[in-house]
Amino acid sequence: MKRRAAPGDVIYTHHVENDEEGRTLFDLLCTRIAEQKVKRLRQAIQTGLVTINGRGARPGDELEPGDVIELREGGGEVEASAAKREAADTVTILHEDARCLVVDKPTGLPVLPTRTDLEARFLAAIESHLHERSPFREPGRTVKPRLVHRIDRDASGVLIVAKDRGAMRELTDQFMERTIEKRYVCLVGGEPDEDEGEVDAPILEINKRREKATVGEGGKAAVSHFTVLERFRGFAWVEVRPRTGRQHQIRLHMRHLGHPLAIDPMYGSDEPLYLSKLKPRYKRKRGAGEKPFLARLPLHAIGATFRPPGAAADERVTVEAPLPDDLEVALKILRRHLARRVVGAAYDDLVPPEVEDSSASDASDASLDPSDPPGAPA
Repeated sequence: MKRRAAPGDVIYTHHVENDEEGRTLFDLLCTRIAEQKVKRLRQAIQTGLVTINGRGARPGDELEPGDVIELREGGGEVEASAAKREAADTVTILHEDARCLVVDKPTGLPVLPTRTDLEARFLAAIESHLHERSPFREPGRTVKPRLVHRIDRDASGVLIVAKDRGAMRELTDQFMERTIEKRYVCLVGGEPDEDEGEVDAPILEINKRREKATVGEGGKAAVSHFTVLERFRGFAWVEVRPRTGRQHQIRLHMRHLGHPLAIDPMYGSDEPLYLSKLKPRYKRKRGAGEKPFLARLPLHAIGATFRPPGAAADERVTVEAPLPDDLEVALKILRRHLARRVVGAAYDDLVPPEVEDSSASDASDASLDPSDPPGAPA
């Protein structure tokens, strides 16, 4: 009986032939492994499941005759990695009262049903908390968590959960009345002309006829206010306060502004960010491939202000989700290599690149190696 491939097992090998010289890794795999979806192949490369001659690879790597390409089993759906499964089984509570709770959703976890089991595991983790660890639990009472709103699968941050139908109605009404204030931060490509502004552009949401949402006439009203927090050479760190809650609103409005999110496979570029692209003298560790310092949608729901269910009309609570480690690392790297200015500063350039001490820079970059997450042992 044939053994089923375990995570990490090599499930496909290809030796590059002479007539395949110059083709990119992604292009070749799309041709050779036709049964795999394009999105899954790109994710497999970006998450390190594909190697060239035993080293990490990028989708755009050009191939040479004799190169050995290996694809490893990722454990079911490519995106359902062990780290994400562990995250789905863990829930970080940011706020809780008798009627609702606010959780910090990790990136990569869907909040709506999908073909993977991640969504079910995440909801099960919330339910487990409510029945086993919540200070508001009541013996014999069954609580079914209800998601009041949604955030994109690859985004992270604040997610409000109701504990009963009445709380669900109250919180939903606040969303409908636009009295809940949501705040997001995101990394966009390029630099907006203004430090702050408003995007008022209707959105046609995804349906049976549209695979992507789009800005256009006849769409639902959508308004977002943005503030540039930091500027880098080629990027900007932006806070967005959506006044409406349309599907993919922030991603579409930033693109409409001319500055899509730095990584957005649906509405912009799907290329991860690599340190070697920012630092000309970057040298890879011998025998190791380069890992991107950011490989996911750089969008984080950093805060929400709302009235708790059953509270007085003028009572409000503000909940904030700390910035995830991957975004913290990305900002540190951008500040070191592409720093321009913090909005409101009295100077334009924080660290001119031409006077940067290369030896000091090299030493500091070692501590920002994306393969070593913050807090990891040396």
